[in-house]
Amino acid sequence: MGIAGKRARRFADRRDDIIDVASALLNSEGAQGLRLADVASKVGLDISSLGYYFPKKDALVAACLERSINWLERSVAEAAQEADERAKVAALIDAQFALFARQNAGGTQLALLSDLPSIADGARKPLEENLDKAVRTIAGFFPAGKPGRSRAEQLLASNILASNIFWLPAWQYGCSPKDYARTSRNLVDLFDHGFLDDVRETGEIPSLELDAGQKDARTAFLEAATRLINRYGHNGAKVERIAAELGLSSGSFYHHLRTKSELVVACFEASFDVFERAFDLAGSEETQGASLATATSAIAMYQLTADAPLLRIGSYQILPDELRRDMFTRSTQLVNRVAGMISDGIADGSVRHCDPRIAAQYYLATVHGFSDLRDWSSGEDAPRLVSKLLHALAKGAI
Repeated sequence: MGIAGKRARRFADRRDDIIDVASALLNSEGAQGLRLADVASKVGLDISSLGYYFPKKDALVAACLERSINWLERSVAEAAQEADERAKVAALIDAQFALFARQNAGGTQLALLSDLPSIADGARKPLEENLDKAVRTIAGFFPAGKPGRSRAEQLLASNILASNIFWLPAWQYGCSPKDYARTSRNLVDLFDHGFLDDVRETGEIPSLELDAGQKDARTAFLEAATRLINRYGHNGAKVERIAAELGLSSGSFYHHLRTKSELVVACFEASFDVFERAFDLAGSEETQGASLATATSAIAMYQLTADAPLLRIGSYQILPDELRRDMFTRSTQLVNRVAGMISDGIADGSVRHCDPRIAAQYYLATVHGFSDLRDWSSGEDAPRLVSKLLHALAKGAI
């Protein structure tokens, strides 16, 4: 190797070191909290030298996310080579847990994709295109031409799998690495066979949307903020952007919420309240499985038709550490409530035997990700799509 080749190798190695450090910081601090000075310090560079590799923070964040998306594309492509649908699903979920095992053993960290909406359009769009390519490959796991499978069912199956892959990093820290193989098998089994036994067609789906008379200016702010944060990350929580969405002055924001963090917390609380309303509404059902089915119908319809869907769980990255922990606590409470309903359903015979903790995470990932079908569902009867979701949770998505 000549001098030029050695220089190129040193440059590439140092660039990889920077991405390694920045990815770990992104996962702990989020894009908003990432400081180039911290990255430079950890790799033994000053700020000006770091700029030789990444002149702007967006360029560094984009490089971290690009590596994560490249890993996903490779994993999806490898899984696509498996012989049948179940094997493809198992290969992709196994690849995710193998990554967690390497990371827990001190291996290279990959940046969470929850920060993708936050970077500037020029850097974000090519990454979104590559991510969309990976998701389309996942859809190819479940060919629509298979007898009895509609296009809607193909999209739903790929949406459930992708949603669970993206959700996994948020809860795998609660698993022992020695339990990864069992957790992976359980997730594949849930995808293949479902877990709800007591699913009935209930006719009209109850609405969780607040009536016009129940919506005040603060509610309108939260709905607009939720839509914008889901699309643009922490940039969507900018006061000016929310005010423009509503056709109001920026000053009116501070009448309702004082800070950006307070806004994000309020959006999270509004989303948690949707679940609470759904579970309370379904509490009169005879079995826990029927309660979950009724609540799921209402939440899924809300995801497709409400003025704003649920806030994406990755939005916790916007918050400072203390508030982030508070939202994790609220999220854990929700997981525990769902796991309790599943456990009671197993006892009363309305839920198939499964690990309630894993099934609760699978369930929440699935209903949160259902909003990704929001635009597509305008051409599909929404109640019918909700019914297909219930069928997937009862009988499996394959």
